[in-house]
Order: sequence, then structure tokens, then C-alpha cells
Amino acid sequence: MIDPTAPDERAVYADLLGWLLTRIAEAVEATPVALLDHAPYEGATAVGAIAAHVHGATVAWALGIGAGQDVSRDRVAEFGSSGVSCDSPV
Repeated sequence: MIDPTAPDERAVYADLLGWLLTRIAEAVEATPVALLDHAPYEGATAVGAIAAHVHGATVAWALGIGAGQDVSRDRVAEFGSSGVSCDSPV
């Protein structure tokens, strides 16, 4: 039996994902294009690489797990990405 007082997990996931993607978009938009591929300090990850990683993770979770589609992912390449245009479609 489904608990009618339990939150709708899909709605909660969508809300949290929307919040996270908005914060990532704000960080990307606030970062000068010339700095997207540069880590702010030694050992840090560049904003562009974080955005690429979040995109890869979102696709893997939403489409792979949520929608049951066959999705391949190269997590290491996500963190090594560079030169990705801010105008590229998702």
C-alpha cells in the first residue's frame, strides 16, 4: 500500500535538480568565458568541468535510471572537458 502522506519522489527530485541546475547555470554565467576551463586554485575543479560533470550525471540518472534508456558515460572525460561553448545545447 502506498502511503498517501509520503512525498512524490519524482516531484522532490525534479525540484532539487531544478534548484541545482539553476545554481550551476548562475555560476557558469558569472564566470568569464576565458576562465571557464581554469581551476581557481591548485587542486580545484574548473567551473566548466563541474558543469560538464553535472550534465553527464544528470543524463545518466534521469535518462539511464529514471527512463530506463541505455546511456554510456565517461566520468573521467567530464572532469577533463574544456572549450565547451556556453551556447551548446544540452
